Amino acid sequence: MKDSRAVQIIAVAVLIDAVAGVVFAAVEHLTIGDGLYWAIATATTVGYGDIVPRTIAGHVVATVVMLTVIPLFAAAFSLVTTSLTAAHVHAEGARARRRLDHIIRHHPDIPDFPERQ
Repeated sequence: MKDSRAVQIIAVAVLIDAVAGVVFAAVEHLTIGDGLYWAIATATTVGYGDIVPRTIAGHVVATVVMLTVIPLFAAAFSLVTTSLTAAHVHAEGARARRRLDHIIRHHPDIPDFPERQ
């Protein structure tokens, strides 16, 4: 099921983001809490700017987060949206099919239904 893939992708994104936050804290000489806060703000594209990379290593970590975690979250949410949309379309199709069957049963005088051919 696509939802389980989305959960797996989110888990990978969270893991990468957490590791990046810890590494960012180390290279920028911040607390782990500040590093994780920065990683979450960056991965969610909020980017308040109150904590920014100042070292080359910090810029590398930021680049990794931007090029991996953000697209992973986007992909996961896309899978969830696709799954929900597919379920809705399937339900609507089934509803339309039941309605058409009802019309066919109760109005046999209506010609040219493909199901009758």
